[in-house]
Amino acid sequence: GLGQLIKLALDGLTNHTTLPLRLASYLALAVVSLAVGLIGFYVFSWFYAGVPMPVGFMTQTLLQLGTLAALSLLFAIQGFYIQRIYNQLKERPLAIIEHAIIPPQQAGSATPTHAPIEVLWVGQPARSKAY
Repeated sequence: GLGQLIKLALDGLTNHTTLPLRLASYLALAVVSLAVGLIGFYVFSWFYAGVPMPVGFMTQTLLQLGTLAALSLLFAIQGFYIQRIYNQLKERPLAIIEHAIIPPQQAGSATPTHAPIEVLWVGQPARSKAY
């Protein structure tokens, strides 16, 4: 049914990508910039333009916008951290050093002059298909 298809689509989006989390974090950063802009506009119009404001309007508005900006910023930071944790927890193959090639030493030197070259093991070589 339609409900199962919607559930399947949401599972596909949330299980295999961090796009919704990134979009939510970017939206939170946009809300922060909008709230800071509105705070600046209200303060500027009250102090410099002399626009009369109702009693308590500035206090309530600035507190609400400041709280919204702070919470949105914290939500964006959390989203980026959760995205990093998600990417690190994916089961990806680890790089394994198979062997190290140590360059020859210079004559008369007891210490190596160059760092060893590490060769990574990447698994079985890809086999080409015979046509």
